[in-house]
Amino acid sequence: SNLDPRHLRNRIRAEILPHLMACNPQIIESLCRTARITADDAAYLSEQAEKAAESVIETLPDGFSIDNRSFSTLPPALRRQVLRTSLKGLVGSLRDIESGHIEAIIEALAHPAGKQLSLPYGLTFHGDYKKSAIVRGENPLDYLPPLAGEHVLRAQTSGTAPARRSAAPGGRRSGTCWPRP
Repeated sequence: SNLDPRHLRNRIRAEILPHLMACNPQIIESLCRTARITADDAAYLSEQAEKAAESVIETLPDGFSIDNRSFSTLPPALRRQVLRTSLKGLVGSLRDIESGHIEAIIEALAHPAGKQLSLPYGLTFHGDYKKSAIVRGENPLDYLPPLAGEHVLRAQTSGTAPARRSAAPGGRRSGTCWPRP
């Protein structure tokens, strides 16, 4: 298996490294040094992300919520790492969580109200004004109780009649308002 050119690692070792060593005989030492430095940087970033998560992330029964304002104050690298650490803690692995998912969540958090994203492992991102959540199942940020039937809202502005609001089948709010007859 170490000689099979179908594996990328073997092609790098057999084809690319010899060319790099012809240009720089110390390329192996240089790559090893870079790997050690990168590992130190990654360890520090993970440590800082765990500390930041204490004030930004709240554990929920089927996921976690994110304090939008606190999250927005974090540096971009720390935002990514907080999300990666939190998602790994939730599902146990980052195997199917790609950088595109992390970037999409960060973009949604910039203007979260009403945003939803489908994520691997049956997770969904639900955005709201102050908090957002990544959970399995229903949106835990849905603060309003289900409405059934027709209800009169007792709010009147500049001479207009009160509005009625109906609920869709199953008690979910339909969002349709119309003037009272």
